[in-house]
Amino acid sequence: MWSVFMYYHITNLADGLSDATLRRDILNIIHNVSFPISAMVLDNSVVRSDIAYYLFTKQHWNVTVALNGNYINRKYPLKVLIHGWTEHNYVEWYKNTAKAYVKKGFYNVIAIDWSSKGDEDYFTATRTVRAVGRKIGEFLVDLHDRKGVPYKNMHLISHSLGCHVAGFAGKRSYELAKRKLARITGLDPAAPIFDLTMDPGSRLSKEDADFVDVIHTDGGMLGFNFPIGTVDFFPNGGTAIQPGCSLLKLNIKYSDFFCSHASSHQLFINSINTRRFTAKPCESWEKFSKGLCNDARSITFGENVPEIVSGNFYLETKEFSNAYSFIYRSVQFSVRYPV
Repeated sequence: MWSVFMYYHITNLADGLSDATLRRDILNIIHNVSFPISAMVLDNSVVRSDIAYYLFTKQHWNVTVALNGNYINRKYPLKVLIHGWTEHNYVEWYKNTAKAYVKKGFYNVIAIDWSSKGDEDYFTATRTVRAVGRKIGEFLVDLHDRKGVPYKNMHLISHSLGCHVAGFAGKRSYELAKRKLARITGLDPAAPIFDLTMDPGSRLSKEDADFVDVIHTDGGMLGFNFPIGTVDFFPNGGTAIQPGCSLLKLNIKYSDFFCSHASSHQLFINSINTRRFTAKPCESWEKFSKGLCNDARSITFGENVPEIVSGNFYLETKEFSNAYSFIYRSVQFSVRYPV
């Protein structure tokens, strides 16, 4: 839950913003945070044309996916990217993720654009998450039935509000096919509204795929501060403020507010082509930071996590060093990601 301190701090941050639209959207999150998703009137007006799909492979780059086309190779693993609130298919983390997989080998990377619904104010966008996810789940079943893509090859990689979209996609595909997707990765799943329900049917949960791994980087603010996956990683404790981010400066910018939240997908991207990031099981960040779990066996963090493990894992990362840009409502900001 968000503390009284965070409520005060974020509200003051919003009040100090010169851009009225940005200020309105932050305040909208705060003012609606006590309204649980289970009590919301859901928007079920989503149609297939509200969602666009773009394919990235070694042979094809950013082409529209057509189920009657021949671009998708069913023998390649499928990575499906699902963005968060106010994002689009041109966000930098999509491009960087696709590049990393193309470097790694032969993959079908599908970047989903659900911005026609996700560009609304936060409260309105949350009302469409279930319907958007269900449409994506139906698309994945079509990929299996019409293109022969095995469910065991399907891996959804999602960020923020998109994590719950991914959860509902997994629920819908299982409902239709009675087969679970292989894996869902949740990159700092959005907490506001969703952290007020313990009902796994109302958000991303470990039941939505055979393996669900979650990376927490902004717990207690924009992200969950408790585990919801098969494996939950807590880099640097899983909370703000992540290395390289700061909210304790005089000239705070809107990008600073999102820095810890955005670091989740940068950590994941950097794990795609390496196994050097490792994490240890531990009861808490406090015990981990005191060295009380040093004797525990480490596992690989991120993309290459062994899918036979479960539980909570901790790791420490260094300060960010490379620039990464993202776009929020046509206003460009910069955060940094680790090498």
